[in-house]
Amino acid sequence: MSNKPSEEYIRFIRYATDTYKDDIADRLINVALQEIDRISTVRQRNNTKGIEKIKSFDKNGTKFLFLDYLQPILEEYQEWKKTHENEDLYYGEDENGTISNERLLLGQMLEQRIQGTENYDNEEAFRKILKSVIKQSMQEKFEDYLHDMRREGLLERDEAGNYIHLRDIDALNTAKESTREGKQEMVEEALENFFWNDTFAAINILQLTVTDIAYYKNAEDLQKRLAQIHAPGLRGNKNARWKVNGEMQAITDGKTRTIYIADFDMVVSDAIENIKQVFEAKVDRLKKTNPAEAKQFEE
Repeated sequence: MSNKPSEEYIRFIRYATDTYKDDIADRLINVALQEIDRISTVRQRNNTKGIEKIKSFDKNGTKFLFLDYLQPILEEYQEWKKTHENEDLYYGEDENGTISNERLLLGQMLEQRIQGTENYDNEEAFRKILKSVIKQSMQEKFEDYLHDMRREGLLERDEAGNYIHLRDIDALNTAKESTREGKQEMVEEALENFFWNDTFAAINILQLTVTDIAYYKNAEDLQKRLAQIHAPGLRGNKNARWKVNGEMQAITDGKTRTIYIADFDMVVSDAIENIKQVFEAKVDRLKKTNPAEAKQFEE
C-alpha cells in the first residue's frame, strides 16, 4: 500500500478453459450459500434479546455483500410477498427451457433458505436458477467494466488498429495479423476472462484475509483497515515457544497485558517559542508592506 513499507502478493488459480464461466459460477454458488448462512445468523442474533451486538456486522450482515446483485432480487421478493402473503411460486420451464418468474422465484428460494424453510427437493432447480442469475449479473458487470475502460481512454487504438494501452495482453500476440474487428474481439475476450477471474479471486482473498466484509462499516473503512494485514512487525503471541537445547520451551508466562495511554496535555512544547518568533516576524513584515505593492503581488 502507498503509505506502508511492505507489499504482499497472493497468486490465485486462473480458470482459462472454454468452460471458465461455468467453473467460476459453480464456485460463486458456494459464496452465495456462505452469505445465506451469515444472513440467517445475523437475523437470529438481531431477534435475540440480551445478546451483545457486534458493531457493523449485525447491521451489514443482513445483506448480500460479496454477491451484491442478489440483494435486489431478495428485496423484490420481499416486496412481492407483502401483497401475496398466502401465495407461493413454483419452478417451471416452458418448451424452450425458459424459467418463468426466474428472479422472483430465486428471491423466494433465497428467503426460504435464510429462514430455514427450504425444500431440498428443489436443490437442483435452486442451483440452476442461481447459476443462471450469477452468470447474467457477471456479464452485466463486465459490460459496465468495459464501459468504464472506454470512458477512461484505456481502449484507445492507433491508426493501425493496435491498442495503445493494452500492448501486453497475451491475446495481442496472436492477433497481429487479424483484422481490426478481430483484434477487438480477442482483446475483449481476454479482458472478460480477466474480469471473471479477478472478481472470484478478490472475493476469496478478502475471505482469507478479513473473513467477512460485513464486519466493516463500508468500503472506505475496509480499505483503511486492510493495512493491519501487512503492517510490519509481529503480533504478540502468549503461547510462543522457543527451541532451547533441542526442546521447545515457553518464553512467556502465558498472560496478555494491555497498557492504556491517557491524553496528557501538561507538557509544554520546546518548539513553541520558535514557532511564535516565526509568526511574529511574518506579521511584522506584513505591517511594513506597502498596500499597493501587496495588491500587485496578490494579482
